[in-house]
Amino acid sequence: MSELKKDPLVQELVDSYGDWFLEHPEDAKGMTGKLYPFKTMFSPININRTKIKNRIVMAPMGNLQMCEESGRPNEKMIQYFTERAKGGCGLLTTGLVPISHGIDPTVSEPGGLSYFPRIDKTRTNLVGWRDLASSVHAYDSKIFIQLTPGLGRVGAPLCLPNELKFPVSASFNKNFYIPAIPCIRLSDGKLNKIIKNGAQAALDAQCQGIDGVYLHGHEGYLLEQMTNPAFNRRKLGKYSDPYRFGVDLVKAIRENVGPHYPIMYRIDLSLALNETYENIENMDTLKKYTKGRTVNETLKFMEALVKAGVDCFDVDLGCYDNWWLPHPPAGMPAGCFKSVSQAAVDYFRSNNIKTNTGGDVVIVAVGKLGFPDLAEEVLKDNMADMVMLGRQLLADPYWPEK
Repeated sequence: MSELKKDPLVQELVDSYGDWFLEHPEDAKGMTGKLYPFKTMFSPININRTKIKNRIVMAPMGNLQMCEESGRPNEKMIQYFTERAKGGCGLLTTGLVPISHGIDPTVSEPGGLSYFPRIDKTRTNLVGWRDLASSVHAYDSKIFIQLTPGLGRVGAPLCLPNELKFPVSASFNKNFYIPAIPCIRLSDGKLNKIIKNGAQAALDAQCQGIDGVYLHGHEGYLLEQMTNPAFNRRKLGKYSDPYRFGVDLVKAIRENVGPHYPIMYRIDLSLALNETYENIENMDTLKKYTKGRTVNETLKFMEALVKAGVDCFDVDLGCYDNWWLPHPPAGMPAGCFKSVSQAAVDYFRSNNIKTNTGGDVVIVAVGKLGFPDLAEEVLKDNMADMVMLGRQLLADPYWPEK
């Protein structure tokens, strides 16, 4: 049996997290203000040609049920994002908005209804996004819509009893929730349709005043299933190249929206599965997923995405199969992924890789950064260009103002 690919950086981080709080209590962060007035965090930055008033990004978090059954954003969704704009966050990002209705059966409800917001189907849905954008812009914040090609193997398989349809994936992968249920391999034709839908959704978002698009290529969702050899084991067809689907999707979006509309991409530098599980090759549910991208391979893929039209990435580690990693619990340190964003910054800067408009690739750090001094330190030390906050802005929309 060949030796599993492991990254020293990823292994060191994964090994350190579990006992961190016991071994390094003196490093626990607090709500201190030694670096006040946080000049770097509250300085503006451009993503492509869109100016963001500060370096704070609201993380994409579930917007399930924040819509009418048609998928139109409802008043609850508008108030939720407007409150964070009012609180001073520079860039807001929505949760998942699928572009694969009718292709990935896990994203739809019976009868063609939706529990996700939609930016397709009807003019009524589109107007909801215009209302959302206008409300956020009233407080000088920007908002990106997070588009996803689908859930694939990590979608709840209710489609099987409800509609007699199997979930889908890049290859014949086991469903995450019920491994006995197989996921059917998507045809190139259906994948081409998803790309076409994504390009149209991006154009519709642009026309409704949304400030940019944000692709969810992370956590083992369908975009990552197509672009990571851990999940994409296709032998035939153009998408047997595990990086082509992501590049083709970005190219199609860029062609539709023009050169100056921001495209952001969410990615993990590593699934970290080989580093997380000692006997993964003997685990029935995971043994097919041992050939994931290394950090260096992911950075090369990110470079190809930049050439296709991406302006900005947020980066961390992990997926559904080691859920604690991308959703760090108390046992993981504040700033747990700052060395991950640093690796991305160093790669793009040292290789002088620029975006299509000649600017630096914007790297967003994530991972328990809701401590003002820590966030400022990460930015001042050039470990990232922006910081992403999730639970902090859920708990207190006015964190930036305060």
